[in-house]
Amino acid sequence: MLVYRTRQSGLSLVELMVSITLGLLVLAAVVGVFATNSRTFHQNDATEQLQDNARAALDALGRDLSMAGYYGGLFSASAITLTGAASAPKLDCGAVSSNGAPWAFNVSNRVEFFNGTTSSGNAAAAAAQFPCLNAAYLVSNSDIVAIRHVAGRADANFQPANIHANLYPGYIYLSTDGVIGSFFQAPAGTAGTPVSISPSPFQTTSYYRYVPRLYYVRNFTRVVGDGVPALCRAEFCPSGFVLGSDGTVDTSSCSANGSTGSVGFYAQCVATGVDSLQIKWGLDNSVLSGTPSCTVDTYDTNPPTSNLPKVALSAQVSVLLQTTQPDGLYVDSKSFSMADATIGPYRDRFHRRVFSTTVEMRNPVGDSGLCD
Repeated sequence: MLVYRTRQSGLSLVELMVSITLGLLVLAAVVGVFATNSRTFHQNDATEQLQDNARAALDALGRDLSMAGYYGGLFSASAITLTGAASAPKLDCGAVSSNGAPWAFNVSNRVEFFNGTTSSGNAAAAAAQFPCLNAAYLVSNSDIVAIRHVAGRADANFQPANIHANLYPGYIYLSTDGVIGSFFQAPAGTAGTPVSISPSPFQTTSYYRYVPRLYYVRNFTRVVGDGVPALCRAEFCPSGFVLGSDGTVDTSSCSANGSTGSVGFYAQCVATGVDSLQIKWGLDNSVLSGTPSCTVDTYDTNPPTSNLPKVALSAQVSVLLQTTQPDGLYVDSKSFSMADATIGPYRDRFHRRVFSTTVEMRNPVGDSGLCD
């Protein structure tokens, strides 16, 4: 019987090249799918972060605008006397106003507005109106708004039988019985530890912490030159005017030591990646004739400064946000329309989006309270 033996032969060069080519094609497809999925994941992550930052920016601004002009239930800001901490000019975010009060205590103006677009983005003009801001660190063509009010809840309430209360040291408080009020600074003490005060036992008094805030867009987040803009707000520091390493108030946080020295401002950044802030004001122009309709007649991006605190019933707030990380395969060639501004194109590698909200200002018509 004949037995035939078969021998295994190797691949030919052509077969080997074909198999390698097919393998490379499969590998390229797998790598392409992985790269696409990875890019999509990073884009989605960046978009979610952008949306979170937008929500933080609009929530912070919205809360403060809705509270603008709230002074613990007082119907008239003229019922507040500027005594104690508010009786003399201090180093704060503005010059002494016409009534002799420091800027921060000009409570008859619940909002103060700087239109960065109509001012041609003049950072020097913004810094002149708000001296605690450094023109070198302001983003051009962005609005600035100051908002004055007290906290929505009293830190202490007194009845005649209760003659002591604990307030946080160094902070400015509005003391009011619902008819009249006055500002004062809580006594010195250990930071974060309440201090006891003894008001008059013969009247019912509530103490509200005063929280004026100034919102602006800064051209850095953590250190000067980092290239990541942020929406920041300047607010009271109970231990005084805090300077940063670059000589501005902008890079420091407030480490309150309960000092009774001069009150100052420090910066608190509320949202990263904000390129621009733009505001349109909903105005009841009939207020100026003495017969308010208590409805919005028009939306204006550049209302008369002196009338704005009286006639503003609402605010349309828009913020332009960028992702904090660049996308190497993307170029931003879009322009963005916001209020009275057209911004861009930036022609960089960051994704951007505009977010907006409308805020009802709950204490309209300023001092008159006619629409409450």
